[in-house]
Amino acid sequence: MKRIELKSIEDLVLLASSSPFGSVIQHFRNEKGEDIYFMFGGTRSETYIFYVRSEKIDHKFINLDTTQNKIVYSNKPIIDPKFKVTPVIEVKKQDLFKTLL
Repeated sequence: MKRIELKSIEDLVLLASSSPFGSVIQHFRNEKGEDIYFMFGGTRSETYIFYVRSEKIDHKFINLDTTQNKIVYSNKPIIDPKFKVTPVIEVKKQDLFKTLL
């Protein structure tokens, strides 16, 4: 499994919103208290984890206004054709990143 650290949460949102299959962004807080946001991607033979360390997002949805390239955080999805909506899934427990990060 390969890992790719992105520069900002905005980059992760743009990547998630460009997926033809739709995507979710997952979040967990590591042992150091850092907030990690990530998503999976890849090819038939390789899995990638795209991730970013970011400030805590206190909302359940990240809405990308595709006409203005602007991100709007909310607790409900914005239902409008100009928005691409990405849910934020909270991970309670995991062991994947202990070896990867």
